[in-house]
Amino acid sequence: MVKLKRVSGELISIIFGVKVDHPKVWIMQRLIFLIILTLLLIKPTANAIFLSKVGVEALPIAYVMVAVSALIFTLLYNKFITKTSPLRIFYTSIQASVVLLVLIGIILWTPWLDTFGAYLFYLFISIFGILSASQFWILANQVFDAREARKYFGIIGFGAIAGGVTGGYLASIISTVLQSEVIPFVAASVLIMVLYYIKQFSEPTKEKASLPVSKSVASDFKAPIKLILASKHLTYIALVIAVSVFASKLIDYQFGYFATQYYTVEEDLTAFYGFMYSTFNLVALGIQLLLTTRIIGRFGIGYSLLLLPFILVINGGLLILLPSLVLVGSLKIMDASMKQSIYKASIELIMLPVPKDIKLRTKTFLDVFVDSIATGVSGIVLLVVIKGFDMPNWIITAFILIAAMVWLYMANRIRQEYKKVFRQSLNIKSNKNQQIATTIEKSYETILRNGTDFQILKALTFLQSNPIQTLEKSYLQLLKNKNPIVVKSAVDLLTYIKHDYSQEIEPFLTHNNQNIRIAAFEYIINHQHSFEPNFLIDRINSEDPEIRITAVVAYAKEFKNDPRTLNILRIEDRLQKTIALLDTDAPISITAGTLKAIGYGKFSALYPTIDKYLLSQNTIIRNHAISAAGETQSSHYLKKLIVLIDRTQGDENVVKAIAKYPSKRIERVISNMDNNGPVTTLRYMTKVLELKPSQGAVSTLQILLYNNDMEVRHNAIGALRVLSDNYPLLQIDQSLINKALIEECKYSNRILKVLSLYISPNAEESMTIDINHSLINLLKHKIDSNLKIIFELLHIKYPPENYLELYDYVKGADSELRNNAIEYVDNSLTYDLKSAIVPLLDYITNDDSHLEIELSDIDKVKSFLLNNQDEQIRKAAIDFYGLS
Repeated sequence: MVKLKRVSGELISIIFGVKVDHPKVWIMQRLIFLIILTLLLIKPTANAIFLSKVGVEALPIAYVMVAVSALIFTLLYNKFITKTSPLRIFYTSIQASVVLLVLIGIILWTPWLDTFGAYLFYLFISIFGILSASQFWILANQVFDAREARKYFGIIGFGAIAGGVTGGYLASIISTVLQSEVIPFVAASVLIMVLYYIKQFSEPTKEKASLPVSKSVASDFKAPIKLILASKHLTYIALVIAVSVFASKLIDYQFGYFATQYYTVEEDLTAFYGFMYSTFNLVALGIQLLLTTRIIGRFGIGYSLLLLPFILVINGGLLILLPSLVLVGSLKIMDASMKQSIYKASIELIMLPVPKDIKLRTKTFLDVFVDSIATGVSGIVLLVVIKGFDMPNWIITAFILIAAMVWLYMANRIRQEYKKVFRQSLNIKSNKNQQIATTIEKSYETILRNGTDFQILKALTFLQSNPIQTLEKSYLQLLKNKNPIVVKSAVDLLTYIKHDYSQEIEPFLTHNNQNIRIAAFEYIINHQHSFEPNFLIDRINSEDPEIRITAVVAYAKEFKNDPRTLNILRIEDRLQKTIALLDTDAPISITAGTLKAIGYGKFSALYPTIDKYLLSQNTIIRNHAISAAGETQSSHYLKKLIVLIDRTQGDENVVKAIAKYPSKRIERVISNMDNNGPVTTLRYMTKVLELKPSQGAVSTLQILLYNNDMEVRHNAIGALRVLSDNYPLLQIDQSLINKALIEECKYSNRILKVLSLYISPNAEESMTIDINHSLINLLKHKIDSNLKIIFELLHIKYPPENYLELYDYVKGADSELRNNAIEYVDNSLTYDLKSAIVPLLDYITNDDSHLEIELSDIDKVKSFLLNNQDEQIRKAAIDFYGLS
């Protein structure tokens, strides 16, 4: 048994290019295998029983019932998932499914309830299909961190395909020997094994998966709709999913119609359905392994999305001319198999630029609501065609053709919209010299080979979640890049490429950059089969302290969520021995590596070492200690880092360390600061949100637009502008931006009025010249800086117009460009904005000569200055009026 596990582990490593050392990977793979096996065991059975006992003409009614039931169920389910842990919900729902399957089995054996049982069984498989897969992947995202997910989800997903093949063929075999009504009891027995495997999770994994999913992940119906409608890219994706589901349901109907014409015995129909569903999965597996990468690489993601609807158009046309079970079967095979392979991969890749939390917030809507609505619409259409007008069967095939054509059109629109999002995300201007290529892969290839470091790193960030295998030569080319950050990112990305590049990576084990050495060592850990058995052990026991600490850090990082492996390797013991030697003039790299390993491994007993070096006089070591504190994600260090960010006035290293904490935690901390202070710390915490591109970060920054402190507001605006530039699919509430814009304009004009008063000949003689000049210069500076904030808001409000570039022209020396920029602003803004901004532009461009503004009451001016939200103006006014 042990030998079999070792051989299968090596086989998996060869197939997927990743070494699996985590037992929970195999548990999760078995879970999804059994769940999909159950689904494919009961799905053909439920279809066959429904068609035999109720008839194909009742399918449209069933579609509508499925849509309504799924919508109601999902709305109720989402209320629970924000309050209860995924593990508990998963376990409870499987228990409920076991009970329901037994109940359905009993009902099906009761002659006078068999019609009701057929409907109930059909509805059950629809809900079970939606619920079980969704629950499993939510649980998987809790159990695995982002790095582990990228590494292991492909292996786990292989279990789903194997389960599909096994379940369908098992249904076919059972139905030829026994009655179809036995299968619900068999399925209930399989689900009992699922309950057993859930119980096999280790205690640390159970604890990790016992936290409720963030509310931002669950769909509350309105929020995801707003997100999708606010983005053309997501809207087109939703429409493609809707029309694809609509077409699929019509194909299902046609498949059932022709099948019932040919197979009249229930058991024969069940066997046929079981055989066909397994065949779908086998074909999908073959396409996934042999064709998906090649087709996407050859034709591009965008054009790959067009392939399935194009095939449906051709096959549908043939079906109208030659209606037969063979042709409708091939239509069904193409639809079912390609949706699980090329189509699914293309949809995942087309969503590369979509920020993770937007994907999570819209996933349930796209998977469930859109699917349910499209199912309901298909049912209504079928009812109208069949029941309402009693039209011939070929009309349904004609609807399939029309749906496929609409699908083709919408898929092409996605491809075009993706190019715009891609260009904006990577700051690529649309001109003749910078046009992106015709396919998305070529666009990435161009960026990876010829782009700026910013563009390359941004592209690599997109690709981390879904590496495009056909770009591996471009990834390899990046190993020669002069920027060590790019090289490290390339090594990280190559970890998820199927082919083994150990020989190319091995030289980096001795690179002069420690981060590159660690990344290379992590790569080797995942490709141990390419080296001698003792290759890694020799390095972790090496006499060379540099090699030794690199190995320790790599293991601590690679297995940071697997304490059992870290304990076997005695990583904490090795670190304790290294710490004992740090005071004896150890090289900085050894100290830095030790701090990294403590942070990655979360060795709480060694945290005093981080505390010690947080006070170091050596800036490099102190920065490594700060980074290590962030890696721990400990509440203890979060408090210390928040104190540090204030003390260091937003030091970049402290900002990056805090950004290592989960987004929701940071947003919660900032929200508390917004309500309770301290204001000075809050000013710098906005910089952290720039590094956390999520819809939650945008929401938090939008709240800060109304903070009483001006610097907090301005920093929040700056952070929003950075996020809107780099992540165009993040949704910013334009009404809030407009309100902030009006307020900033009003405030700036009030400063302008005050300035006009104090530089006028009527200014009081008691004001000393020096203080007067000091205040005047400060007010001029504030108008200038506030104008930049106003242009940043305009930049956010009117994408993709580059208002920051216009601001540079306004402030530039070229009078022609300046006048053209002002003219553009004057003609492009609404009246209320124009009337507030143009006087500021006139002042900026004409200095003091254009101040034809009515003077304000001197007492109101004094009050405005002394109670100003700007701390600098307030202090200058106190000095000005001699109140200090």
